[in-house]
Amino acid sequence: MMRKSRELVWYHMHLYFKTNKWVMPFLVWILSLVVSYSVKPVHVGSSILVSAGISFFISLWLGITYYDNVDPVAEQITILKVQNRRLYDISQFLFLGVIASLLSTTGVLFPSIKNVTDGLDLYTRTLHVFDMICSLWIHLVLSFLGIGLSMLFQPRIMKNRKFAILLMACISVLAISKSGMIDSAPPLKGLLWVLPPLSDILTMLGNKDYFYVGELCKMTGYSVLYLVVLFVISEVILQKKNNY
Repeated sequence: MMRKSRELVWYHMHLYFKTNKWVMPFLVWILSLVVSYSVKPVHVGSSILVSAGISFFISLWLGITYYDNVDPVAEQITILKVQNRRLYDISQFLFLGVIASLLSTTGVLFPSIKNVTDGLDLYTRTLHVFDMICSLWIHLVLSFLGIGLSMLFQPRIMKNRKFAILLMACISVLAISKSGMIDSAPPLKGLLWVLPPLSDILTMLGNKDYFYVGELCKMTGYSVLYLVVLFVISEVILQKKNNY
């Protein structure tokens, strides 16, 4: 099982990086980091949250470009060869997880290196190793939420790509503005809980220049639960559609 999963992850990686679909999201990601840290000094906490929030959207973008690039015929042959559709789906998520990890690592290393080259005056306070660990933690969680959401809008689930992308864009906008909407209209809380916990996480960790393990664990638990629900929903839909 592990060997098959590893081989499938390498297979997805080989196919995806043969295309140029990943170039634009990564360029936008790097550009966003350059712009975000072009003005100094910046607060450690807020700058990390802004960067992590952007990583959610970039990961979502990367996920969609990956799923849209998959050839349906080749995908069907691969699933039949593996003889385990769920394993194939998990391998796709693991591959995108590798991409999200690369994205997150870049989001931590770039400002850290820039802080050193700028004479340690990029931030309003000293950047500690624990801050870097927390930054990676937050980036990973939000990046995985992004790729998890893209899984629900893959072509095998939503054939109409224009509608899928439009709906995904609407959900993303609502997810980032959920807290503000609930503050303006509290009754909406009963409806908006289905959205990705992006705004919840940013609100919970916001207005602080230090992060605490308890809050990060709460954020992680909430996000893992949401990802599990997304995966279960996507698997149920794929099963009903009898996709391979």
